[in-house]
Amino acid sequence: MQPPFEWVDHHGQTWLVYDWRTVQGRRRRVPISDPRSEARAFVPVNGGPVLIYTFGMAAYREPLAGKILEDQLRFAKRLGASAGQRMDRNG
Repeated sequence: MQPPFEWVDHHGQTWLVYDWRTVQGRRRRVPISDPRSEARAFVPVNGGPVLIYTFGMAAYREPLAGKILEDQLRFAKRLGASAGQRMDRNG
């Protein structure tokens, strides 16, 4: 399993960032910027809601540039789980 990418936004908040896709109804991590990824998770290191950015047809999966991540974070939606809760047993 690929470890999450650590990133600090312009507010100084540290996030663990990872990409995932759904396989047999379960979320599975894939390498960052993998073309098969369906979404990007932003998990706040200091607690808070997990935010999910869903990739569209023209969404940037790479490179992991600050501006792109800032835009994705801005449009990310809350996931029902909070930081520290796993996406699934393999996530």
